[in-house]
Amino acid sequence: MIDFAAGTVQTIAGSSCERATVANGTMTTAKFGDILRVGLVKQGSHQVLFLGQCAQGVIRTMNLTTGVVATLAGVFGMVDANGVDGPAGTGLLGSNCREFIDDGNGGAYFGNNNRIRHVDASGQLSTLALPPATASIVGIAKEGNRLFYQTGTTGTVFSFEVSTPTISATEFVGVRGYRDGMSGKAEFYESRGIEVTANELYIIDFWNIRRVWRH
Repeated sequence: MIDFAAGTVQTIAGSSCERATVANGTMTTAKFGDILRVGLVKQGSHQVLFLGQCAQGVIRTMNLTTGVVATLAGVFGMVDANGVDGPAGTGLLGSNCREFIDDGNGGAYFGNNNRIRHVDASGQLSTLALPPATASIVGIAKEGNRLFYQTGTTGTVFSFEVSTPTISATEFVGVRGYRDGMSGKAEFYESRGIEVTANELYIIDFWNIRRVWRH
């Protein structure tokens, strides 16, 4: 945590630099391995951090009110490239995960290898969408009831309504290189993430920020 007024940094959870360690607990009694991604999710009156230790097979949570760190989903030490849907302690994760997006019901949407997946507040894992391409998910964002996701590194963005996740639309097509232009002609050096507003897509492209006007 950073106290911006005082300009100080404070460790609020975790207690060492040990890798491949998972220990639940409260604040600094908890231990973490590699946290690849983080997202903030509202659960009732609490704000909860969703922590992706996907390379180690688990999603952890930290309640910012109580400081309690717990394992929400997955099985420590077990991963599956395609993911396995199922309840907490049974469902499996792929080794790479992307942003956790609050679903409004205490759970989150996230990219997991080459799939869009969902984890609910009980730890149930489910697969929502398989991208049209087999490339890994490199970015995910939500605007209204629509999820946007990016595959590979060429800037191509797809989207779907949460209520009909099996039907994906192509929002924008990019190719490898570096040049501004229309869909299908714009070139991207190495896209790494997206954000979305009602009218625009923002794409992180290595050392640049690119903008796409939505129609």
